[in-house]
Amino acid sequence: METYLFTGTITTRQPLAYSPPDHQDRRDRRSKLPKMTIPTASGPMSTVFVSGSTIRGKLRHACADVYLEREAARKQPVDYERYLELKVGGVKGSSDEERVGLRKRVEFLEAEPFMDLFGAGSSRIGWIHSRLDVGAAIPPEQIEPIVLKGVRRDATMDPVLLEVLDADEIDKVLKGLEANRTRSRKEAEAKNIKRQIAQKKKAGRAEDTAELERSLEEAKQAVRKARGEQSEIIGSDVSLLLPLPGYEAIPSGTVLNHRMFLKNVSQRQLAIFMAGLARFAEDPRFGAHRAHGCGQVCVEYQVKRIQGASAHPVGAVTIDPDRWDEDESSLSLSGRPEAWLKVWNDSAETSQ
Repeated sequence: METYLFTGTITTRQPLAYSPPDHQDRRDRRSKLPKMTIPTASGPMSTVFVSGSTIRGKLRHACADVYLEREAARKQPVDYERYLELKVGGVKGSSDEERVGLRKRVEFLEAEPFMDLFGAGSSRIGWIHSRLDVGAAIPPEQIEPIVLKGVRRDATMDPVLLEVLDADEIDKVLKGLEANRTRSRKEAEAKNIKRQIAQKKKAGRAEDTAELERSLEEAKQAVRKARGEQSEIIGSDVSLLLPLPGYEAIPSGTVLNHRMFLKNVSQRQLAIFMAGLARFAEDPRFGAHRAHGCGQVCVEYQVKRIQGASAHPVGAVTIDPDRWDEDESSLSLSGRPEAWLKVWNDSAETSQ
């Protein structure tokens, strides 16, 4: 069993966005990047970063994919419970898990190198500690996120409609658009009246709001009527021209420092991990909004074996999608990482 350190950089080739569920701007619903405070020579610095769980989850999925494919090639049965064990570490139920003796745990982990490597929150032997530590990717200096926004285009502005719809459908669309315009106009009118009422009440003139209250109710009724007509005609009571809330992203070209530890792992586990990195190299990206072209990265690691308190260089790993422009592989390995991947590929040949 050996311990290895992967230390290097993750460089964003495209904007990188991810957002935990509780990171949303309450005013405009924009998804926000989390920040951390780190010490620097000039004092504490608050900056965006990429969480270790985001990186680790992507790598676990990549490793699980190649591992599941290997099991399928060997005609080993894979049920949904097995799939969840490998992909996400299992799903714990509400009942207490049965205690498992030490001998049974050792036998299970020897037979399950993947689970022993990545760990599990719930498995046939309960909780399993991970041998893989994945840290956060942190910029060396403060980075301000960019904000990417958009607007859902109104499909009714598409000139193709005139070519594919018949006269009755075009008339239906036009009536729906008119109802949508009426709804928008009356909503703005109601909002303005509410503001006037609030101002009068604040000035102590609540008795002067009666006429405004009647106008507000008329505007609200007009909104309800237009919304109903719009929904009946075109199947939706919201504007088709919808501003999207947007999201924060780490700018492209940002260099992030990163490191990973593989602690007391076997040669078989090293082979699994390298096979997963090779799969990740086929589409190297982290985070969300890939449909918007986000998340692609370049990673570069120096690999060192840790012996006692000493570190000894043993190889390097580079994943760079820019190499595709030169018709080259995005994955470049040297030293032991190259040998670990060969172990995985050779094991596929011997099992056939």
